[in-house]
Amino acid sequence: MNYRWHILLAVIFLPLFGQSAESRRLTLEEWLVEATPHHPALLRAEADVEARRLRSEERVVWEDPELRIGNDERPGTRDQTFVSLRFPIPNLFEEDARSDESAARLDLARAEHRAARRIVREDLGRLYLEAVSGQALLRH
Repeated sequence: MNYRWHILLAVIFLPLFGQSAESRRLTLEEWLVEATPHHPALLRAEADVEARRLRSEERVVWEDPELRIGNDERPGTRDQTFVSLRFPIPNLFEEDARSDESAARLDLARAEHRAARRIVREDLGRLYLEAVSGQALLRH
């Protein structure tokens, strides 16, 4: 069932069972506080911001370190154990560009989250008004 219909059913029909519509009706602000954090579009935008934040933090760590431990067995010599640590030396110019790109993508995700929040609040407000006007029609 569509998310919009869940909202309309909850606001219109729940007050009809048990209590009077006036004693059970939420105000617009109460409705927005309750419904906004659970909206799928907003949850998706929050997840995108968190993913971008984690990717930007990964940029601080050196990429692909490699640790090797082994034995060198040659006939006629003693066994030798060796340990080696390999990691790429980052190109500072590339790293600065990657870091700037990562920061820009994080800023973009945050801006998209703010936009999604505004759109969700507008949609939920519109649905609330539709539901309240639907309740008025049902009472008359």
